[in-house]
Amino acid sequence: MPLWAEFVDFVYAALFCLSTAFGGSMGLAIVVLSFAVRLALLPITLRLAYRALEMQAALEKIRPKLERISERYNLFLSRMAAGVSLYTLASGVVGLGQAMLVRRRAARLMAA
Repeated sequence: MPLWAEFVDFVYAALFCLSTAFGGSMGLAIVVLSFAVRLALLPITLRLAYRALEMQAALEKIRPKLERISERYNLFLSRMAAGVSLYTLASGVVGLGQAMLVRRRAARLMAA
């Protein structure tokens, strides 16, 4: 809990400094601090939004192949999931952190 207490103290001090700078208006201090935090997080937000658009475009590009896989393995859900996982991994749609997990699951399911 000491880390949380330090964070709360930091926010309180920032609000107090801003409120004294704006003539004692705590409401204006809250607005300015929240705007500053949003402005600081804007590059991360834009980067994540851009990656989401790229991922959506990549999924739209491989959608016909994924539909063919789902039609082929309609009754075998585990094999269908393995096929979809392998194809998305081969297409580069799956994120790097998920790649190893998908490979292990797909290999185990295809062997069954």
